[in-house]
Amino acid sequence: MKKFKKIYIEITNICNLNCPFCSKDNRKKQEMNLDNFEHILKQINDYTDYLYLHIKGEPLIHSKIEDILNLCF
Repeated sequence: MKKFKKIYIEITNICNLNCPFCSKDNRKKQEMNLDNFEHILKQINDYTDYLYLHIKGEPLIHSKIEDILNLCF
């Protein structure tokens, strides 16, 4: 029962760029921990085949990106 074409998960809102098209916010800069990410994966598993790991932040600078990618497979 797949319902969504893709699901976005913001694993970090930290970004090393300053793009003019990106809106500014005052949220605390942080990364999602592996336990929370794994919990979310279990919840959405039946709802999509495609997972996007960004919304506002740069996912490739997440300190645990390799672990996160391994959990996705």
